[in-house]
Amino acid sequence: MTMKNMLTLIAVDVAKEKLDLYNITTKKFETIRNDVRSIGNWLKTNKQNFNIDKIVLEPTGGYEDKLLIQINKNNLNAFFIHPNKFDHFKNGKGEKAKTDNIDVFYIAEYGMANESELKPANKAHLEAKALKELVRTRRQLRKSLQNFQNFSEHKFNTDAVKKCNKKYRIR
Repeated sequence: MTMKNMLTLIAVDVAKEKLDLYNITTKKFETIRNDVRSIGNWLKTNKQNFNIDKIVLEPTGGYEDKLLIQINKNNLNAFFIHPNKFDHFKNGKGEKAKTDNIDVFYIAEYGMANESELKPANKAHLEAKALKELVRTRRQLRKSLQNFQNFSEHKFNTDAVKKCNKKYRIR
């Protein structure tokens, strides 16, 4: 069986500036920049050489977004591991060291051993995240508007503040 025919799991340890990758089929570690061009090139090359079944990663509060967008553009499957369960898994293996290669290796091991616990990180996930960001932004803008309205009610308002209130119909 050629490597192109074998199902391949790719594990990714995500950081702000870089992605540490581990291909469980070749047992090869790689590091690439966490930017759209590097991710796109890496995915293109690896899609040609491997039958990528899933890409497994730990959520990092947004640093994974460029990767997820590129994964979805390439019609690949991405999955999140649960950070706390992953830590318990790694500690249960007796691993105390903390390096990028060790982490990405254990992300791969966790992904293989706990497939039923993986959470899809697909287009719906990205859309839900975008909606949450819009709701949070709206809430912040409404709070800012309310603060400004409260401020503008006081008698020490300058003419500039009053003019702004009229222009933007702030009551």
